[in-house]
Amino acid sequence: MDVCLMLTTGFVALGIADAAPMPSTPVRVTVDPGATDGAISPLLFGHNLEHTRHAVWRGISAEMLANRKFAGESRIEHWENVEAGKEPCEMVRGTPGPDGVAAHWEGVGGAATRFALDNEIRFAGGPSQRIELEDKDAMGGVRQLDVSIREGVEYAVRLWLRSHEMVRVSARLTGRGGGETYARQSRPLPLGEWAAWEFSWTPSKSDDHAQLEILFEGQGTAWMGAASMMRADNFHGMRRDVIELLKEMSVPLLRWPGGNFTRNYRWKEGLLPVDQRPPTMLHNHQTLPFTDNYDFHDIGIDEFMALCRYLDAEPSIVLNISDSPESAADWVAYCNGGVETKWGRLRAERGHPEPYKVRYWSMGNEIYGRWMGPAQYDSKSYSTLVVRFSEAMRAADPSIDLIACGLEDSSAWTRDVLTRGRDAFDTLSIHYYGPISRPLITDDALAQSRYATREFLGRIQADRDKMTAADKDSAQIPIACDEWNMAHEWMGRPFDHEWHVGPVQGMYLAGSLNMFCRNAKRLNITMAAFFEPVNEGCITVTPHHAFLNAGGQVFKLFRVHHGNLRIILPGEDRKEKDDVDMLASFDEKRGCIVMTVLNRNPREERTVDISIPKPYIVGPASAQLLVAADLRNPDALFEERVGVVTVVSPNRALVTLPPYTIARIDIQTRRQP
Repeated sequence: MDVCLMLTTGFVALGIADAAPMPSTPVRVTVDPGATDGAISPLLFGHNLEHTRHAVWRGISAEMLANRKFAGESRIEHWENVEAGKEPCEMVRGTPGPDGVAAHWEGVGGAATRFALDNEIRFAGGPSQRIELEDKDAMGGVRQLDVSIREGVEYAVRLWLRSHEMVRVSARLTGRGGGETYARQSRPLPLGEWAAWEFSWTPSKSDDHAQLEILFEGQGTAWMGAASMMRADNFHGMRRDVIELLKEMSVPLLRWPGGNFTRNYRWKEGLLPVDQRPPTMLHNHQTLPFTDNYDFHDIGIDEFMALCRYLDAEPSIVLNISDSPESAADWVAYCNGGVETKWGRLRAERGHPEPYKVRYWSMGNEIYGRWMGPAQYDSKSYSTLVVRFSEAMRAADPSIDLIACGLEDSSAWTRDVLTRGRDAFDTLSIHYYGPISRPLITDDALAQSRYATREFLGRIQADRDKMTAADKDSAQIPIACDEWNMAHEWMGRPFDHEWHVGPVQGMYLAGSLNMFCRNAKRLNITMAAFFEPVNEGCITVTPHHAFLNAGGQVFKLFRVHHGNLRIILPGEDRKEKDDVDMLASFDEKRGCIVMTVLNRNPREERTVDISIPKPYIVGPASAQLLVAADLRNPDALFEERVGVVTVVSPNRALVTLPPYTIARIDIQTRRQP
């Protein structure tokens, strides 16, 4: 019986000719709404927001300008040489131009205009851009190319300027080469100390390659400390369209600010006004390659908490373990202290009288790795730090949940952390990145997504076994799998590979989410955080548009399980490697069975035969499908289709899934009288 919309296109992914899907023997499953083992924690569907690549700049941040604080030369250590047993070498990106102009900016002016990065008159902890006009009739300044604007959109602009002599300043948006002017503002430049010039403008024309010019007229010297341009409708400096997509997916937990980024992060710098926060410079070439290894600190603790509250996300904060325990305790006090405390009073003075109540705090990230630079420690040294940080932080708030860094492939690390620091933390963190995903879809790539849940589950089980072997009293210490994804070539070599998130990764994510929910209680996995949604896994961001990609489609589909009672399916522990992968939960409010079912076979359809035991009977049923109709394109979306659930008896229903399809099936149930 044909019970589902069928594919109209074939597949070339496995080197076979286009062909109609092949039928197969039905997969039978009994789903008993009474056979549950507790609620599915929404925290298993968490995410990371790390300051990496284009996750913040040209991602969630609304800031449009590159190098907006005129940071100087960037020098980084190329860790691939170290990993290959060679001496580390320095790579230099973002070098100021020979005319003394900061990277990503160009100088404008003739022979009477000179430029320099000024380390004496500084701004935001670094050099300012100096422009010297040597003639009373001189005009000069700086410009930035390829600023993408839209007609009729209001943009807020903020420029930090100063001068020792009276000159006039103008700002304008023009076409490439300075032709047509789309918007313009001008004023006399203030003398003396730094001052912000704030205005808004609405371009008269759309242009993906406009240029922004800041020009000075008259004899004298001017300095620029920071420049900002963003849509006026931003949310605390972040893009509303990206935030709305995060909300659409649902983000029950958000881990921030990293990751590897935490190795050089200083949280107190985020309490300064946003333009005056020093850029954070990393020496890790993989983390911030597109911003010359700088993050311009546009998201601090208050902006992050505003985001969490809007998303209704539980915040999870990662500490820089190379910072001091006292600084970590201050951060806890700032977030959780009452207004009668020093730091709680400061938070209230900044407009946030109610404590943020941040429960989860990670004491470092991947401390064992060379890539953590000054935040790398051996297991014994790290265990000592865990005790020191724990004492200081719990003195500020005893109710917090402290997460220690685990290492998934080292029994010695796990043993040292558990035996030396066990009483100082509540949860052990593990990270897992599956097989490398390459843009070209091959047999191997499909196999990785098809069997990844088996490999992933095996690693977590191995970690649990090591914990039990190291310390039997810690046999059930909670696990936080707070970074997970497929490994991607663009993670390690971002300039050499474009990033791709298509149906193969989407299938991997779906299988992993099913696996987490099935095994969370048995392995005591209390939270998981996908790495990471913005521009690296769920949401694709362009200058004027953002959309859910294949990974985002999966998380949106799976949000239905949050808080439901997990239904135990017969023999589910033996099904990890099968074509058909299933998770079932019961929504008590709706009286509804919810299933997420994967057909990981790229060539054959699969029919799922669902039996509901008495005294329950099947009511109305529906299916939503994510169908990989194009496996040849690594950036393709799933086709969203309405499936058909055929009720063949009061206790039985059939659903047929096209090849490489993820389905959400809802079956209303009621008890027979």
